[in-house]
Amino acid sequence: MVPTLVVTVFRLFTEDPIRIYQLVCGLSFSALTVAMFLSGRFLGNVWTGHLAALAAATCPAITTYLVHHIHSYSHVVTLAFFGPALHVSLALIMADPAGPGPKFRSHLVAGLLWGLAYLCRSEMLLFFAVFVIALAWRRRSRPGWFRPLLGAIGMFQLLFGTYNVYAEAVTSRDGILIRKTI
Repeated sequence: MVPTLVVTVFRLFTEDPIRIYQLVCGLSFSALTVAMFLSGRFLGNVWTGHLAALAAATCPAITTYLVHHIHSYSHVVTLAFFGPALHVSLALIMADPAGPGPKFRSHLVAGLLWGLAYLCRSEMLLFFAVFVIALAWRRRSRPGWFRPLLGAIGMFQLLFGTYNVYAEAVTSRDGILIRKTI
């Protein structure tokens, strides 16, 4: 669903399908590369960040295979949300469990980004579940550890639930057997 909306936004400015694809790929690969740089820098230093960005920018699975895939829009647009979701999730998981903890809105942003990634590719549900489990495990010793986690789950559920209610209605109305967004 989200890849279609992203392409539609670009169609407001140009009708050229090649230009639209270039813009979508550029936006998505840039978001992934920047997120990997920030994540690498967060885990190590600036050189670790550069190495992570280089690995993301030169990964053959992204630069050759994914670009030529038959359903590449859904895969490519996912990267625009997956990279930032991964970075925010990493920052939340790695925050000092004994410290004050990240702000509640950071958890909302993580849930939103994972929800948007899910609306691009349904397998992102698994990645969101891994994030929730890792965050819960890391924060389990803090009093009230579940409250911020509920924010992330609630934001994700808002997108997940809304889409699935809509998809079920369309499926019932049109007699569609498979509710894939593609």
